[in-house]
Order: sequence, then C-alpha cells, then structure tokens
Amino acid sequence: GNLYAFVVERSQHLLRNNSGRFGMIVPVSIVSSDRMSPLRKQTIQHCGSLWVSNFAIRPQPLFAEIMQRNTIVVAHLGEKEHRLFSTGYIRWTAAERDLLFNRICLTNVTGLQANEDMIPKVSNRLGAQILETMGRGSSSVGVKLRSMNTSVLYFHDSGESYWTKTLLKKPLAYRNSLPVEPAQWFAFDVPAEDKPFIYLLLNSNLVYWLWTVYTDCRHMTQGFIKTLPLPRERRVDSRLVTELTQAYAKNTRL
Repeated sequence: GNLYAFVVERSQHLLRNNSGRFGMIVPVSIVSSDRMSPLRKQTIQHCGSLWVSNFAIRPQPLFAEIMQRNTIVVAHLGEKEHRLFSTGYIRWTAAERDLLFNRICLTNVTGLQANEDMIPKVSNRLGAQILETMGRGSSSVGVKLRSMNTSVLYFHDSGESYWTKTLLKKPLAYRNSLPVEPAQWFAFDVPAEDKPFIYLLLNSNLVYWLWTVYTDCRHMTQGFIKTLPLPRERRVDSRLVTELTQAYAKNTRL
C-alpha cells in the first residue's frame, strides 16, 4: 500500500516546534478521500498556511510514466492563523507540460471544507463563491432521505473515463445476444417528490463540477450524491425531464 500518510505525519511531528515548512508530492486522496480524513484533519490543524495544487491523470499525469492523480502540498507550520489555498483539478496535454506550472492559480478556500474536511479543488474566486452560496441551501439529498418516501434512480459509476449518466429506469444490457446485468450501474434511493429535480441535477454540468471539486475524481459514489445540497425551490419543468429521457433513448445503441 501507499505509505505517504506516515511520511506526512512524521514530517509534521519533526517540524512541530520550530515553525518549519514542508512540501511533498502525494496522491490526490490527501484532499478528497474519506479514508485520509484523519491525516487531512491533522494537517489542517497543525499547519498555519496550507497550499495544495491538484493534478489530473488525463489527458496527462503529473509524471509521464506514472498513472496517478497527484497533489503538491506546501505547508507552513506554527502560524496561529489557519489559511487554506487550493487550485482546481488541473488537466493538460503533453504539449502543455512545459507551461504547466504557469497555469497554477491558488484560491483561498478557508472554511469551505466539506464532510470529513475535504478540501475543495477550485480554480478561482467565482468557484469559491458558488460553494459558499450552495452551502446556504436548505437541505441535502441524504437529509431528505431520512424523512420522506423514496424512489429509485440509476447512475453509472464511470468516473472520468466516460460520461457519468443517471437514468430513471434500469438500463438494458446484452452480451452475446443474451440479457445480462448492466456493468457499473447502481440503484440508489432519492426522495420521491424530488426525483425529477435530482434526475436533472445529476445529469448537469454543476454536479460534474462538484464531483471534480470534492471527490477523488475517480468514483461517483452514493456518499457523494447524498451530500449534494438541495435549494429551497425545486420545482422543475416536466418537459425538461421528458426531453432528457428521450435524448438518452434516441442516442442509445444496443
């Protein structure tokens, strides 16, 4: 397994009494994985200023021969005031490699951490303002589930390799002309009265952006879906639901 968490913890321990600085290149899980929550919380707590730059795996990884999503962490320990800065989820082509670091733009995201202190990956102040506004929502998908009748949607956990999709009905799948269970499709419960709104929401650019902001940019999980904030006003035009459903049917090939 990857031992980077122990190295980060040891570095912070060695520097804790002298206001030192450290910088490391680690997997992107340090900012966005549930299992790295203890390390993330300790790092935020011990570091006065923390700068994280986040790099995608496609079209190009940070290291040409290593297919891994990475975060460059630079920290200053010992300061009393805690400040947190982050980049967006940076993508680039091979031709752009020499100019990659010129594209780094750090945004102040202090106080915008999500569940388990996940550090948002945003590229500018506008992104931070969107998160601030959405944080003032009245509820979330998970909270509504605890108090309402439920219905089912189906989502495709395709990560960033393919388009992420959500359907109203279980999709059909065939292998050698025989029906089989569709691969990487999962059913999940949603509040019944909000099903049309959540169906449109999960197929939107906004949710894809939030997925790059708060997740490991590899899996679309039910845990992430449950954290999605819901606005107070959730009425939708039924024609949009019909148009999207028809578009999926028209462009599906079996």
